[in-house]
Amino acid sequence: MNKVVAVVLNYNTAKDSKKCLEYLLKQDYADFEIVVVDNNSPMNDYQKLESDIDTLQSNRIELIRNEINSGFSAGNNIGLRRAKEKDAEWSLVINPDVELRDKSYITKMISAISETHKVAVAASNVILPNGQRQNPMIEPKYWEELLWPIESVTRKIRKNNSYLGADQTGYCEKVSGCCFFIRMSFAEKMGYLDESVFLYCEEPILASRVKKYGYKELYVREITAYHMHHDSEKGNQVNRLRRFRSSRRYYWKEYSGYGKMKLAALMFSDWIYCLIKCKGREN
Repeated sequence: MNKVVAVVLNYNTAKDSKKCLEYLLKQDYADFEIVVVDNNSPMNDYQKLESDIDTLQSNRIELIRNEINSGFSAGNNIGLRRAKEKDAEWSLVINPDVELRDKSYITKMISAISETHKVAVAASNVILPNGQRQNPMIEPKYWEELLWPIESVTRKIRKNNSYLGADQTGYCEKVSGCCFFIRMSFAEKMGYLDESVFLYCEEPILASRVKKYGYKELYVREITAYHMHHDSEKGNQVNRLRRFRSSRRYYWKEYSGYGKMKLAALMFSDWIYCLIKCKGREN
């Protein structure tokens, strides 16, 4: 049996983390442990998390306190490296606001993964509170991002504001970072998740690295997780937009494969986008 270690990254989300852990502890998969990484939450939240874990009274949970808030990828890497020390073959990276209501979720996912070849990352169907699915995801095309005003109008006319792939089990372009399995031998080979972005755009970065190393991502339609989507990064919308665009630009430069001319045009278009959007949100 493949050993699985779930990695839960907590930042000021103790209430969600407790609920997530309660669902994880009900999983019927035998060889399974949990690593909770607290990404330097305010002390009151961390103490609540610590107390809640004590209340759960499970020797399958290990809590690690990160002394700085190092972002999504860096925080999860702490858990992934610990999972490797625990001899995990697969890790389940799961946000605190994700609920695994199916007690056989992990069992079913590992079974589905074992039936395929060259899979490094796998994820199930993920449903948001409004009933919309979150997987599988697709990347916007170059011209869609370059000519974003036209794309924005087109998507509004079509009433389609998401980038979703076909809802069928099989290899896919990328999956949501809120809940996914990663093969530990692959994670170790690539040097774990890219920590250059603090938040946002982790999915296309990971998908690019999966492809680079000759692996695949798998989407399993028949199994479902529920993403309650409680945002832990509350605050100024302009700052959040700038952070997202910064992460996006990093992805373009390091992973998109665009040539210098294409990249320069895209950067200029993005500068205009940020200028307009940030001004609009500041007013």
